[in-house]
Amino acid sequence: MRKIEVGKTIQLIANLGLIALVSSCGGSSSSGSSQNVVVVASDRAVSDLADDQSGYQIHVLYVVASDGMDRALDTDGTIALSVESWNAWLSTQTGGIDLRLDTANGALDITFVRLNRSDAQMNAYGGQLRDQLETELATKGFDVSNKLYLVYYDGGGAQTPSCGGGAYPPSLPGTVAALYLNGMPSGSAPCSTNPFATAVDSPGYIEFVGIHEVMHVLGFVPSCSPNETAAGHVLDDNIDVMYAGPLAWNPTVLDVNRDDYYEANAPNCIDFADSAFLSPLPATPQPPPGWPYEMLSTISCADEALLQSTAGDRTRIQFINGTDAPVNVYWLDFSGTRQFRRTLGPYEGFLARTFTTHPWVITDETNQCLGIFMGSANMGRAIARSN
Repeated sequence: MRKIEVGKTIQLIANLGLIALVSSCGGSSSSGSSQNVVVVASDRAVSDLADDQSGYQIHVLYVVASDGMDRALDTDGTIALSVESWNAWLSTQTGGIDLRLDTANGALDITFVRLNRSDAQMNAYGGQLRDQLETELATKGFDVSNKLYLVYYDGGGAQTPSCGGGAYPPSLPGTVAALYLNGMPSGSAPCSTNPFATAVDSPGYIEFVGIHEVMHVLGFVPSCSPNETAAGHVLDDNIDVMYAGPLAWNPTVLDVNRDDYYEANAPNCIDFADSAFLSPLPATPQPPPGWPYEMLSTISCADEALLQSTAGDRTRIQFINGTDAPVNVYWLDFSGTRQFRRTLGPYEGFLARTFTTHPWVITDETNQCLGIFMGSANMGRAIARSN
């Protein structure tokens, strides 16, 4: 039995075919799912609590901008039921297999995060909003190597062109899948008009966007799949949860015909049935392509004069500004000379292609070294901190 904790004035119970919503003002009930779920009261969590299990797992966050409205979706049961709903749907598609969720003391661990940047600042990133959510969350410690982070971002606007976004390794490495609750996709209804699930067995558009983006972060749909299109989607049927194409999306099925990404047995293709994020674990669990990512250690600034680029293997580094002031990013070339690459505003980040033997320097606005970093075999994260 899994317990999902919500705010102290509301208790949601879904057990053996009954869902009941009980509050201090009274209660009501409706028929629901046979999922064995109990949702009980708890305080808000502002940090990742101690895990019930080791291994790969999905950690859920409710995130608002510095000036964003806090609707308490993490404590009123909304997000808890949303997560349980899409995971229960997945279980119906796989014969009882679902995704491993991060829990603490038997309850879904949902962390509340208020960003340092405003909603207007975040919205201005447009299609790169997910990337910037990931970089700022990493500065706050949400960068554990065995965790995928599912973000319910209560923000977005006219410049946010979709209701969600996800990394897509190996093409776009990353650990965050995001829902933009106030996004405004062109030609579609605003994301804020989509209701959250009201029962475990009734996932809606928001929930299907959530599992869709999680699947992207896990590496699906791989480019080697026969019906793959548009960077991680399938084109063969609009009822597929990973569909993208000219028809209206009507998700009800995980991998139509089982020929692309689940139990497809496609040669040299990753398969969701082997994912290390599944519960129970498969016989040979596989992490997403390129995982785990590595937090890069800082090389002493005193060693800069001794460093220069040499021949090495290709890799990527995610540079992140963990300070409240702009920083500069330099590559040290083959003679050890700084070559300017980019200025990052507070909490911004960018992904650079590089080599494992190429040193990089992050400086403050006066070009004083804050840290030197060298790439690793898998993607590495280099976070600048104030001295």
